[in-house]
Amino acid sequence: MPIQYKIIQNYLTNPPSSTARPIARKTLDYDALAKQIHLHNPTIPVDTAKAVLEAFREEVIRQLADGNTINLSGFVSFVTTLPVRLDLPTDDLPPDCVDVKARPSVVLKQDVAQKAEYERLPYSEKSPDIGGAYDTNTKLQNWIRADYGFRLDGSNIGFDEADPTQGVFLTDADGHIVQQDNISLNNPSKIIITPDFGGESATPPNVEKTITVRSRYSKNGQLRTGEYANHLRSTNVVTQAQPKLFVVGDAVDGPLKVSNYLGDQVMCRFEAVYRTDGQITLAVGPVAGDLGPEVILSPTGSDMVLTGLDEDVTVNFLDGGSYDLFVASLLSYGRYMLEVCDLANIGV
Repeated sequence: MPIQYKIIQNYLTNPPSSTARPIARKTLDYDALAKQIHLHNPTIPVDTAKAVLEAFREEVIRQLADGNTINLSGFVSFVTTLPVRLDLPTDDLPPDCVDVKARPSVVLKQDVAQKAEYERLPYSEKSPDIGGAYDTNTKLQNWIRADYGFRLDGSNIGFDEADPTQGVFLTDADGHIVQQDNISLNNPSKIIITPDFGGESATPPNVEKTITVRSRYSKNGQLRTGEYANHLRSTNVVTQAQPKLFVVGDAVDGPLKVSNYLGDQVMCRFEAVYRTDGQITLAVGPVAGDLGPEVILSPTGSDMVLTGLDEDVTVNFLDGGSYDLFVASLLSYGRYMLEVCDLANIGV
């Protein structure tokens, strides 16, 4: 995807000038970067990629603290500096005086420049911009559950709670809109709510939701609305009567179904990835904790057994066209989908 940017005018120069400011689509942490490494290198498991990234960080710290310099050709170098001024040559260094500098290589800059494409964003008036959303307890991105803390990060997202037209609004797959009243943090860059799904909700298993913030920036200013670019997903209650997974929008059916699970009722998560080699992987595990091994989904619709819980979970496609439907859903979600489930015992 291209680098998105906005033009920022500077009227303090003579004559007036403009600069280009890149606008990041998202910020990647260890988990997100590990998933991208796995996406482009399917033989490297996500957990392995994350472990290597974290081990790399620790080793850089260790080597720099030992007085060494790190030079990764074509990538980046790390050096330590001592930015202090001593009155006398015999003075001791002050505590914690060391600083670290990272210097990207010329080759890295050239490689990025060669691959980069650009997309100019249209001028837009100040409005709420939601950059990230996650469950505060588990830190799972884009999973929302009633009566548990949920955090929004962004810019210009604060609002006046005394104005009933402003606030945070949840919309479910059937179009029901619920204004959120339980606000525990409200500032321009962070909002924390305890979600209320309201009396009406989409018929299960429709768990997809959207979230928006409405705000004014002056007493009589125009009401501005910012909608989070990603869909949220609430908990999918999976039973023998409702075995469907990964339902999108207000659709009745999802591409996958659980056909066999003999364990106790459990909260768990499924993670699906559409890899760059054209294959879909699926794994299951507890809500908080490691996932079991990934299974490559067969387009033919045969039973696929997932391990990662106390008992195995068997899934298969709902019908012959479901594989292509799942590919389309994954592409619309950015090649990755999370499904948090309240999974009941489902016998064969």
